[in-house]
This record gives sequence, C-alpha cells and structure tokens, in this order.
Amino acid sequence: MRSKVSAVLVIALGLLAAGSGIVAAAGDAGAATDQISIVSAGSPTSSVGDLTVVADSAVTITAMTASLVPFNTADAAVLSPVLTETGTTSTRTSQTQSTWSVATPIAQSQLPFGDYAIGVNVTFSDSTTASLPDVGVLAYGDQLTFSATSSTTVVSYDKQVVTVTGSVTALAPDGTSGPFANQSITMASSIESDTTVPTDADGDFSVKLSPHGAGWLEFEADVNSGSEGMSNPVDFTAQLDPVKMSVSLSAGTITYGSKVTATGTVTYQPTPGGGYAPLPGNTVKIYKTQNPYTPAGSVTTNASGHFSLALPAVAGDTTWTFDGGGVAGDPYLSQASVKAAMKVNLPTAITGFHASLNRDWQLSYSGCVELARSMPGSYLKPSLVIQYAASPKGPWRTLSVGAKLGGACGNQGKRFTGSATTPASYAYYRAYDRAVPSVGGVEPGWTAASSPTVLAWKYADRISGLSVSPRSLSAGHNLTVKGQLQYYRSGWHDYGSQLVYIVYRPAGKSTWYWNVTAKTSSAGKFSATFKDQGSATWSALYEGSPTHLEAGGPGYYVTVKG
Repeated sequence: MRSKVSAVLVIALGLLAAGSGIVAAAGDAGAATDQISIVSAGSPTSSVGDLTVVADSAVTITAMTASLVPFNTADAAVLSPVLTETGTTSTRTSQTQSTWSVATPIAQSQLPFGDYAIGVNVTFSDSTTASLPDVGVLAYGDQLTFSATSSTTVVSYDKQVVTVTGSVTALAPDGTSGPFANQSITMASSIESDTTVPTDADGDFSVKLSPHGAGWLEFEADVNSGSEGMSNPVDFTAQLDPVKMSVSLSAGTITYGSKVTATGTVTYQPTPGGGYAPLPGNTVKIYKTQNPYTPAGSVTTNASGHFSLALPAVAGDTTWTFDGGGVAGDPYLSQASVKAAMKVNLPTAITGFHASLNRDWQLSYSGCVELARSMPGSYLKPSLVIQYAASPKGPWRTLSVGAKLGGACGNQGKRFTGSATTPASYAYYRAYDRAVPSVGGVEPGWTAASSPTVLAWKYADRISGLSVSPRSLSAGHNLTVKGQLQYYRSGWHDYGSQLVYIVYRPAGKSTWYWNVTAKTSSAGKFSATFKDQGSATWSALYEGSPTHLEAGGPGYYVTVKG
C-alpha cells in the first residue's frame, strides 16, 4: 500500500533540493555514476493537469514515463503518461538536471479526480533503467477558491445569530474556471459540528448559525469528492455584557421563625460604555451559608428586571448569596453576585450541671448545653466556661475554658465534661455559655446562658513548722524531718491520727519519692528520723481524704558529703 503521508511530505519539503532528493541506482546498484535524484514532481494549482518532474542524474536520461497510483491502495497505476524533456542544465556536482513534462495537460477523461502517488520509470543513455515510486503527489481535481463573510463577527447577548455568505469558484484541471454550482461544501467550525452547505447555480452559499461565543469557521472541499480548496477562516469574538444586581432584605436581625422578604433588580449593559437596561427573564438563584452549593430557592426577573421572594426559614445567622446574570462559562453575560447578611437569635440553656471536688484540688464537672426551644436544622457551637465564686451571687471568676463536648442531650444539645484545678477549698460553681456573635454570616450566634449554682468543698489542710536537720551531713548518717498537720474550719485546728509521707527529690531529678511515713499526734505533730538518701530536697506530704484536701510542706535541700 502506498503512503500518502510520505508523498505529501515530499511536496511539503519542496520536493527536496537537488542532490538530496529521492535517489535510486539504475542497473548495477553499486554503480555510483548511474545514480538519479528527483528534485520535484507534481503540478501547479493553476493547472493540475500539467505534470512535471525535475531530476538530477550522472548519466543522461533519454526517456521518462510517470505512473499515477491512488493513495492508500495496492492498486496498479491508473495512468502512465509519457513525459517529454523540456529543459536541461548542469549542476555543481557535474550532474545533469533535466525537466520532463506531459505534452498536453492530463484531461478529466483520462484520470478520475483524487489524490495520487507519482512514480517515474527512467531510461538512461547507457541503456540502463530505474524505477522510483512515491516521488511526489498529484492532487487531481477542481481547485476551489472561496470567499466568505459574516453579517457580524462580534456576537453578544442581543445579537446571537449571524449569517455567513460567500461564493466558490472552481478551476478545472484544463485551466478553465467557473462557478462551483449546485455542489456541496463542508463547513468546519469550532462553534458547532461540521456540516455540509449547498451552493446555488452561481456558486453562492448562505448559512445562518448561533456561534455561542468566540470561535472560527471555514469552508473546504476534498479532492476525493472532485474538488479541493479551503477558505480563510471567519473568526468570531464574543461581547461580554456586564451585569449588575441590587438586593435588600426586609429585616437584617430577626427572631427565629420571623419571615424575611428579599427584593432586587438585575440590569445589564448592552452597549460598551453605555447605560444599563433591565434584564428580563433572568434566573436569580439564592444560596445560604449552611449549604453554599445547592440553591435554597430561585426566582425569575419580570419585564422590568425586578424580583421578590420570601426566604426560607433558617435557624442561625445566615449570609444569603444571590447569583444572577450569566451562568459559569456564559460568553454574553457576566455573573453578578450579591450577599446579604441576616442574624437569627438562638436562645440557649444549660441543664443538669454537676460539680464535685476531689482531694487533689481537682473540680470535675458535667452538664448539658442545649437550645431553649426546638429549631429544625439548627446546631450549637458552645463557648463554655466554668466559673466560681465565694457567694452564689458572685462576683464570678473564670476557672476553666474548653469543656469537652460529647453526645447529644436535651433539646438539640450536647453534653459537656471536664476538670480543672480550683484555688478554693469552699466555693460555688456554675457553667456559663458566653454569647457567641456570628462569624461573618457563616456561623450563627447564640444568647448567653448560665446553669444553676453548685456548692463544692472540702477541708483545707496545711503542714506548718516543717524542719529538716541537719542540712549538711556525711554519707550514712541520719537526718530528721518534723512538722505539724492542721485543717481549717473557722480557723486552723490540729489534725491528729493522720498519715504523713516524708518525701524527697534527688539532686538533679524532677521526680519525688517517699521514704518513710509518720503518724500525727493528737496535736497534729509528726517526726521521722532515717538515714540519708544522698543529696536531695526533702519535704512532707499529706494526701488528703474524702473530706480533706491534699497539703504539702516546703522543700529543704540537704547536702550529703562523701
């Protein structure tokens, strides 16, 4: 099968320069003096019947016959015209360049229209021969000349339909020309699918289309249909008209359940630099911050470009987004988007609050933060703090923030738990949910709420008069730790029969260890004597009880020598 691509490449490359063209050896393949190269092979578009071959050879060519084979077939030549030498000249490489042409143009009666691979059969003066296939391409058929113009090349929202008109002239292989009458041409385009367009008796054509934006189109015909040619492209540009929109809400701050109406107007600028006109029949879509990708509603503008609609109920602060004008990718209308913020008050409550104090001064608390009444679709993002005061009426101070939120509870609420170190042995506690303002209209806000107060307490304890002696001693000797344990109840009282741990922290360490224990006397006093544990800081610790808080004494450093 012959390759059209290779032949077209020969033509596209100028059919190769002399000395670098298609080369064949005549007779003996090793005889360099019999080499031949084809400089060009083909016909001018002004007369496709005039087949001409130009060749360079070391030996004089005495005869040449062309062979025309249909592309992409394994067929034999359908025509083998004899070529006549029409010119000879010498080359710089001591070769002869000769030109061979058909005596008369190839007529349509001799060759069907189509693309053909050109081959040549050559006879030299030394009686040797050479046969060279695929030395060029012959596009045999009417050569068409197109003219095409559009009623406008700028399309816009108001002018979306254009009419393209033109004419086609055919140049026959014998050199005669006339209208390409009552034929079909192909319209190729980037703006719609390829289609055929008919010509009339004068070779004229007309087509109406909607480019829908920027693009191009051109008209063409292929030689396999009996004609070949292509028009210059007709380019279209799109005029994007700016769109404006105004929106207002009947209320900016509402109580949950109140109705809100949105009204507005959509206009566009039909003439660049001109005034704005109403945009009727335009769809305005409404989105809310809680679901910004799915419209919450839509409305169509009337003849004056106006619209009005009741917004759906939402339980939480919302920034409404109104989108009008063109949709994404619209070549004619820009997109217009307007935001309108609306605050919806959500009342909250705190129920089931509990608080308890352990011996380590840790307050554990829990409860439920919820909505004061049911509001479909709403949610909470509590900003809880735990507060304490000496009196159930305050003043209140913040003990802890960032309570851990858990499962559902109450009315669309969330459970909360946590713990914190308290500075008071006797105090009142409450959970307080601070008022939360909306965050840019994306998240709702809530009113403040507080729980009932809860009293939590234990006896405060202390270790007083703690002493460690000696402060410096030799290794292996004894040291003594003494002190007194007391508790507070309208004053400090001695606390007897309690276990006190004597603890130490080795030099250079951060961990405390207990060494011995001592039991307090009825006067709360304790004493312990023991061998040293090396250089360390010594102290005493009372771990507390279900009714008493933990207490520790000061630390004293003891140096051990040796």
